[in-house]
Amino acid sequence: MRQSWPGLYVPFVPGKKIIGNKDVKFIIERRYFLERFFMQMSRYDYLLAGPEYAVFSKPREGVEIEKQMKDLPLP
Repeated sequence: MRQSWPGLYVPFVPGKKIIGNKDVKFIIERRYFLERFFMQMSRYDYLLAGPEYAVFSKPREGVEIEKQMKDLPLP
């Protein structure tokens, strides 16, 4: 997203974990930070209208989000 909107504010997506991602404390913290991320995103129409947000919010079934993001055209 930062490549598509140089010079404009783009909130950070909370990090993921491969090991320990089922830990209750981690799940609660990740949910909190994801909610904050979406609240920040909702303030900026240019982010909500972008193709990156469409992929992130409604990914195609059976295709990794990272692959879908790489398939988007660069600005």
